[in-house]
Amino acid sequence: MKAFAIPFAGQSIYIPFVGMLISGIYLLTPVGKLFLQHFVAPMTVVGVLSLFYYWRTGYDPSVFIFGVKIVALFAMSALYLYLIQKYEGLVMKYLAYGATISVAYMMYQAVSVLFFGSGLPFTSVAELQIGRGLGSRYGLVRTTGFTEEPSYIAVMLVGTGLMLRAYELRSGLSQRKRYYVLVVGLLLCTSNVLLATLPLLMLFSLFYYLRAPILFFIVFYILNFALTPIVLNIDESFFARFMSYAQFAALPTSEWWLGIGFGQYSTLPFPVFISPEGASTLVVDSIASLCGGVLLEGGIVFATLFCLYLTRITQMARNSTGFALMAILIMLANYYSPWWPIVSLALAYTIASRRPKEGVMA
Repeated sequence: MKAFAIPFAGQSIYIPFVGMLISGIYLLTPVGKLFLQHFVAPMTVVGVLSLFYYWRTGYDPSVFIFGVKIVALFAMSALYLYLIQKYEGLVMKYLAYGATISVAYMMYQAVSVLFFGSGLPFTSVAELQIGRGLGSRYGLVRTTGFTEEPSYIAVMLVGTGLMLRAYELRSGLSQRKRYYVLVVGLLLCTSNVLLATLPLLMLFSLFYYLRAPILFFIVFYILNFALTPIVLNIDESFFARFMSYAQFAALPTSEWWLGIGFGQYSTLPFPVFISPEGASTLVVDSIASLCGGVLLEGGIVFATLFCLYLTRITQMARNSTGFALMAILIMLANYYSPWWPIVSLALAYTIASRRPKEGVMA
């Protein structure tokens, strides 16, 4: 999961990646075969576009950073896919164990925040980017678990719950006790993204039932463009999350099709949020929206390919795994982070779910 981050060269390196890298090297042949089998086509699209942007930007190597992260996403998915195919029950069991440990730590953080003014040791660990955003909201405590912010752990817990539901459908084994643990964690994080995820997932469910999930993405983008001028200046949070849509709309129309290029956000003037009092309180120096970022940097062409790929993946998925993937991505729509480990696990499970239930290992 996304935890224990260490800043390096402008990026966040997550310690669990090291263990996954070692495992991937040990299982290089079978994992490599799965990578080639399932991810060559989308990776080729990203590679071709990266080469185009490399030429168009005057050979700026930063355009390849996005591609490297997508390679990492698919490589992790291939590793997870191998493990799920071999040990599906164990993968789900350890996923639940990880969530339980995270929730236990969240309870410790809650005690520290509520009764000790966040003064207990290791309530937050700045060196590992753990515990940003601790506090309270709506009269409820906000904790982060082993992640940076409450919304991050919310993504983990919701995604875990839906994947456990998929495993329950496939194996016939009740996951009720594990759901209780996840609910406790969600009550402890008080994340705003939870409020937006449910109606959006219901909307996706409608189009999925109509066998036209691509329409969900069309409606999703229309809603975001319609909401942008309304919510943009409400507060810093809305400003950061919706600014990429405003920046795309402000581009010359000739750039709408192919965007500004992967990794080229820094070439634009950074937007500054001005508070009602006239103070500059936030400089948006990075993209804070997955769907907005895909559109801004990759244009209509890449955004369309991105949505078509997700449509195909979810249509082929079984046992609610497609809903798990979409719930995670909808919640991550406020973060330009499609390479998170939780995304790669959900993506792997959508592919693994195509196997018959008889092949499930308890």
